[in-house]
Amino acid sequence: MLNLKTPRKPSPGLGLLLSLAVYPGSGQAMNQRWGKAVAFAVVFTAALGSLLYTGGLGLWRFYEALTSLVEPVSLFEALRPALWPAIATFILYALAALDTWIEARRLARERGEEP
Repeated sequence: MLNLKTPRKPSPGLGLLLSLAVYPGSGQAMNQRWGKAVAFAVVFTAALGSLLYTGGLGLWRFYEALTSLVEPVSLFEALRPALWPAIATFILYALAALDTWIEARRLARERGEEP
């Protein structure tokens, strides 16, 4: 049975890999920082949902302009509303990975282990 109270050796590399490859917040969960894990996962999911929604609307607008007689729209113009959600998603993704790395190194130093 999994014991969530047992401290394990933090691994900055594994935490970074989890945050980058699995999902933002999973590295924080590995470090047993449950509040941060949930916060990163929820906020990243909202940003990603916003990006997918605005990007989808932009692609639909571009497609309709191509297949109808309305004024043509460039792909860049159609996807412009998705720019800020894309930036926010990328920043949250990078912050989750960086936070995992820093937190695991800090935990290792507190326990007297070399990260």
